Formats: sequence, structure tokens, C-alpha cells
Amino acid sequence: MQFFEILYGSQFEEIKNMGKDGTKGRLNANLFLSVMIMMLICILFMAADILSNSFSNEMSGIYSRNFDGLSGRSLGKIIAIPFIGITYLIVSRTVGNETNFKRYTENYMQYPEDVKKQSNKKLLVPFFTLLAFIIGLAFFM
Repeated sequence: MQFFEILYGSQFEEIKNMGKDGTKGRLNANLFLSVMIMMLICILFMAADILSNSFSNEMSGIYSRNFDGLSGRSLGKIIAIPFIGITYLIVSRTVGNETNFKRYTENYMQYPEDVKKQSNKKLLVPFFTLLAFIIGLAFFM
């Protein structure tokens, strides 16, 4: 079972079991994948910030020149909303397009029920691994 089959298929099945249109699972899965990609990008920037003093100094200069006086919350919204939007558009046009969504969900629905029940663990392990990396790197910053 592939990661994308689990991601899209489980979202489809969960929404369909609630009596709603299962194709809405595509939106949820694309958002989840976009957030995971954003987490990976954050890890790369955090690692570069820790490992390279010149990168750290340059990023600090960019922040202070462009965003001086903004709270962290406001800065987070200004930076995160456009990037998550761009990431979502890329994901929805590539991996998460309708053709792939149908293929992933059809493959997922063919698996036995016991395999499907264990599939969510395979989906959450990479997410929590990325989250642990972000928390761990935050201690070094």
C-alpha cells in the first residue's frame, strides 16, 4: 500500500462513511499533503539556519528590513498563507488531481478491511516524524 493510496483513500472512505460526498476527501488529503510539504520546507530552513551562520545572518537581515515591528503571529500569517496556498495549488494540480484521486481511492478500496485499519498508522508516522524534527530543531535555534 502506497502513501498516496492511504492518504486519499482513507479521506475518501472516512467522509463517505459519514454519508457525505467522498470526493470532498480530495480537499482534505491535498491540505494534509500541503502541510507536510510546508513542514519539510520549514525543517530545511531551520537546518540551514542552524548549520550556516551566513544564512542565519542573511535571514535575520531580511526579516528585520521587511517585517520589523510585526508580531510573530502577524508575520506567520503573512508568510504562511501565501506559501500554503501556492503549495496547495501545486499539489492539487499534480499528485492530488482528480484522475490520481480516483486511481488512489479505487486501489485503497480493494484492500482488505484489516489492512485499511492499520493504514492510518502508516499515514501519521511521517507527519509526527516531521513534527518531531521541527520541535527538535527549534531547541537548537
